[in-house]
Amino acid sequence: MRGQHRHVVDQKAGTVSEFVRFTRTAVQLLDQGNALFDGLVREHQPADDIAGGVDAGQIGLVVLVDLHEAARIELQAQQLQRSAAKLEGQASQAVSQNREDLAIEALTRRQSIATQLTDLQGQHDQLKAEEARMVEASQRLQAKVDSFRIRKETMKANYTAAEAQTKVNEAISGIGEEMGDVGLAMQRAEDKVAQMQARSGALDELMATGALDDGNCDAALFIGMHARAGVADGVLNHTISGSDIFELRFNGTPVGETGINAALCGTFGCPVLLVTGDNAVCRESLELLGEGLTTVAVKQGLGRTSARNIAPQRAREMIEGGATQALADLNAVAPYDPGHPCEIEVDLMGSHLVEPYRSRHGIEILDGRRLVSKADDWWTAWRQFWPMPELS
Repeated sequence: MRGQHRHVVDQKAGTVSEFVRFTRTAVQLLDQGNALFDGLVREHQPADDIAGGVDAGQIGLVVLVDLHEAARIELQAQQLQRSAAKLEGQASQAVSQNREDLAIEALTRRQSIATQLTDLQGQHDQLKAEEARMVEASQRLQAKVDSFRIRKETMKANYTAAEAQTKVNEAISGIGEEMGDVGLAMQRAEDKVAQMQARSGALDELMATGALDDGNCDAALFIGMHARAGVADGVLNHTISGSDIFELRFNGTPVGETGINAALCGTFGCPVLLVTGDNAVCRESLELLGEGLTTVAVKQGLGRTSARNIAPQRAREMIEGGATQALADLNAVAPYDPGHPCEIEVDLMGSHLVEPYRSRHGIEILDGRRLVSKADDWWTAWRQFWPMPELS
């Protein structure tokens, strides 16, 4: 019997040893995969194209199943069963000898042994369950190792093929990094041209139909405006589309898109009665056009690209209410006129933007970034400055 239990213990110990060897082999394979991916990244820097290697430290399989203990529990249970049978025999013998006290003592000890056997059976079942989980975990790990090996080879092959194809395409087309930068610059220039053409066409159409003639337009309502460039709490703050202009001043007064559009409307005798947008542009518009202006702030800027927004449904209701209020008094705000004569001073973002103006009529270069357009009225001064040379 003892030799049989020794065989069970040796067999279970061999299972543990084999699993430990398998786990070590799997971890070594994962480490090799990490080294391969690290080498690819160092050589080619494909940070966005190749995922990072699998970290072997992330795969931990800790098996705390002592199979020697399971064998020991089985042996102990058999010993307790023999002791219980012996005590039962002693109790029967004591009864036949009319020794009730000895019989009760033997049966009490037998009951204690029965309780120990129940506890041992529970421990044994628990260890058996742990052993089953260990085998299942081993199978899952084997599947992961096989999957990783296939993915590693596939990704390596795909990356090598993509790298080769990229080099071939660059050689054939002659497009390198420099040409790519030129292409982006051309695209930006084309976008600006298209935008300016659309704005110019709209203005020509309005003028051709007489919509901007004196007396034909009662009021202008500006929806979704932005604060001028450099305003800290202005969401998407800018002065004219693009990033070429830092500041624009009409007779010394800084203005943004609200001031430009208000001056255009004012040229044709049309007042601006409503401005909507964030808190910053509403504040800017009130300072420029006066307290009679109706403003609706539908967001509070936290920076150039973040804000606390009012819910869309509520914002629409607020804008509709603001428009109703603004149109109730068409004389609340006078048409905006920057003054006569008019000087439009412009602070550009660099000297390269100033150079094209040296041959522009009516423009005076003040320094490496500033210029001024002077005329008897705003419209003439504006047409001398706008459109900018790169868009003309």
